[in-house]
Amino acid sequence: MTDTLFRATGLTKRYSGAAALDGLDLQLESGHIYALLGDPGSGRTTLLRCAAGLVKPDSGEIELLGETGDGLFAARHKMGLLIDSPALYRDLSIRNNLKLQGRILGDLPKGRIGKLMKALAITPRDTGNRSVGGCPNALKLKCAIAMAMLGFPNLVMLDEVFGGLDTDDSAMFRELAEQEMAERPMSILITGQFFSELYPFATDYLLLEKGKILKRYTREALQSRIPEDLHRTQELEEAFKAIRKEDLGA
Repeated sequence: MTDTLFRATGLTKRYSGAAALDGLDLQLESGHIYALLGDPGSGRTTLLRCAAGLVKPDSGEIELLGETGDGLFAARHKMGLLIDSPALYRDLSIRNNLKLQGRILGDLPKGRIGKLMKALAITPRDTGNRSVGGCPNALKLKCAIAMAMLGFPNLVMLDEVFGGLDTDDSAMFRELAEQEMAERPMSILITGQFFSELYPFATDYLLLEKGKILKRYTREALQSRIPEDLHRTQELEEAFKAIRKEDLGA
């Protein structure tokens, strides 16, 4: 498999004349965790929807796992996605949601569902016999993350997941992500509005504004500019804001 798992070239998408994506270029390599940072309206979700085939770009090209054009349909079966909000069957339990997704994917090894539930601390005590519609939002989100990981995807794209997870849940997801990435060629892209939610978890940080990638940082480059004793949310946000202002003048 190619090291480049995803490539967007000149990607443009307009809604009512306004550009959600404006000639965006982006390349995602195997073995990285990407934080796609941008304010609401910057084009984050539109990019994910184009990558997933849910929205057709007005122009530009997408390459996924080395495939383009008609080959994208098959390649997208090796993607894990969570866009906008968890798409779950509200009348089914969490386990049965995962079982149904497993039947759609096919050929899952025995124990895969149990492994993901354990990794994300989704237990019978938490869920009981409830349908997923009656579960807390954090449990719904963890179920959706498990569904995105279920089919051993090579590329996972998740839309603002950290905003709905508490500290323990976020730590469990980080551990799961690192375990999955150690087992196969894989990358994860997570969108977010706040730098502090994704630092230092992500290996690469992409600044998206008005449908374009303005800047890309590696974790190591940021660590060299952010004091080690900064851990609080506001401190990290202020530090990153200062770096952005210095580099981009904004």
